[in-house]
Amino acid sequence: METEAALLCVSGKTVSGNRGKSEKLPTDVVMFFKIALKVCQRNANQSVMDKIALYHRNKDFKQFWNATNAILTVNSSIPVHINGIYYHRSIANMFSKHFKESVSDLMGMADVVMSNSEDSFFDITGDEVETALRSMSLGKATGWDSISTDHVLHSGKNFFIILARLFNVMILHEHVPEEFSRTTIVPVLKSSKLDASVIDSYRPIALATILSKILEEILSCRLSGYLLSADEQFGFKKHLSTDMAIYTLKQLIQGLRSSGS
Repeated sequence: METEAALLCVSGKTVSGNRGKSEKLPTDVVMFFKIALKVCQRNANQSVMDKIALYHRNKDFKQFWNATNAILTVNSSIPVHINGIYYHRSIANMFSKHFKESVSDLMGMADVVMSNSEDSFFDITGDEVETALRSMSLGKATGWDSISTDHVLHSGKNFFIILARLFNVMILHEHVPEEFSRTTIVPVLKSSKLDASVIDSYRPIALATILSKILEEILSCRLSGYLLSADEQFGFKKHLSTDMAIYTLKQLIQGLRSSGS
């Protein structure tokens, strides 16, 4: 009772007691709460830094960088205008034109024709669809159709078989329906330090449909053995990340120092 009341009475307010009338908290309770609140606020930053240090000591680099980015990221409010444009539809059209011009040189790379070979692609199974689906994260933003990973995941194995047949037909006829490849483009601020009212401060992110993501994951798994890269590459590779690159660099520097180089 006293703890709950202290939260309500820090400013000297009164609360209703058990007897149905207003009563004022004792002064010592209010003072104790104010002192405890100041101590918590004073130690809040130190507590966060202790957690970051603990993550680094335990070599949990994923949590280390997540916690580090959390304290460095500044939430910026939505700008009133973009390049002097205020109306939301006009801003959306401006972003559409801007991003189309940015990726126009890459459009020709999207037309890929797959031919039949000894490693046939015409036998995608329902089990492959389910495996690809379960490898995806839940709770992600949906595409234009508002269908989420959870929706498809709980549709049942019969639906997985239907999807597998659809994918096989698409590959067989070398055709992807327009609605299937449609995405929603969302502008994202490149850095919180940039001017949010300037269009060049944004980069586009494409939100694809979950069905196209499933097919992409299946083809990616099948082609992974043919997609080779240098050992020095850490980005966009399974089981590798920038954390590993930083660790490798630190080990290299330590090795050179220890050898007197």
